[in-house]
Amino acid sequence: MTQPVPSLEDLAAATDVLRRGGDPRGAFCRATTRLLRADVATIWEVRDGALHLTAAGDDVPDIAPRLEIGPGSAAGRAVAGGRRVFVPDARGEGTLAARLGLTSVLAEPIRTGRRATGAIVVGWRAPVTDLDPLVSGFVSLVAVQAATAIENADLASRLEHQALTDPLTDLPNRRALARELDREMARAARQGSPLGFALMDLDHFKGYNDRLGHAAGDRLLMRAARRWREQIRTQDTLARYGGEEFVLLLPDATVGFAPLLEVVERVRAATPDGQTASVGLALWDGREPAHQLAARADAALYAAKDSGRDRALAA
Repeated sequence: MTQPVPSLEDLAAATDVLRRGGDPRGAFCRATTRLLRADVATIWEVRDGALHLTAAGDDVPDIAPRLEIGPGSAAGRAVAGGRRVFVPDARGEGTLAARLGLTSVLAEPIRTGRRATGAIVVGWRAPVTDLDPLVSGFVSLVAVQAATAIENADLASRLEHQALTDPLTDLPNRRALARELDREMARAARQGSPLGFALMDLDHFKGYNDRLGHAAGDRLLMRAARRWREQIRTQDTLARYGGEEFVLLLPDATVGFAPLLEVVERVRAATPDGQTASVGLALWDGREPAHQLAARADAALYAAKDSGRDRALAA
């Protein structure tokens, strides 16, 4: 059958999906499914020389997350040739079409400038033998709009990453730490679970800088951040607080103070280049504001330094 032209209701529904905002990739998949009366819509983007699945519409089962660019799939051919690929009989399209139960497939390249950077792939379980010219126009328009929306979303994501990341160590910065601390305090309050705040300082860092220069000091900070990050648990957050000071957020839904101190000591032991670190650890009491929690950890850190450094003390 020829693919039916979208109705006014289809157009209204697709427009409403796009207006809701959120993830533009998922929104375009859902809008395309409605607009073209399709069963499946997915977006594949070029990364590291292959096509990677970056979005899928509702009710799409787990499928292979990677396709080769080239003849092995409609998406691969669309990106390789830079033009639309329509397959009325998709039974020869391999395991992906079979996995989704598709009879007909359409792949429209997504372009950035003149280069195809991905493809929107639309599939129907009922056979579609031909595309109405108006439908073809809609598909091209969707691909253009998707390219713009994805590019803008990726730019916004990069800018946000830069705003929340310390450029020297690639750790979350103080602004990102404040966000994460708010989230973890809210979660700890809901679950009644402990939350540790550890303020960590490289010992004698000024002297290290004075002896070896600021470039060497920067390299030490980068190596320390990398080594320390390797030692923390999945749920922990390591952030640069400023200068040679770092913060460890230590949430845990099931354990108390002693295991958190074990994490702190493991991190301290990983300090590189024969240097040492001092740590002040405070456990949130479930009521105090963030600045008071940080102040208690800071007081514990100063106590650790006054006691001879190279140790962790709790508030």
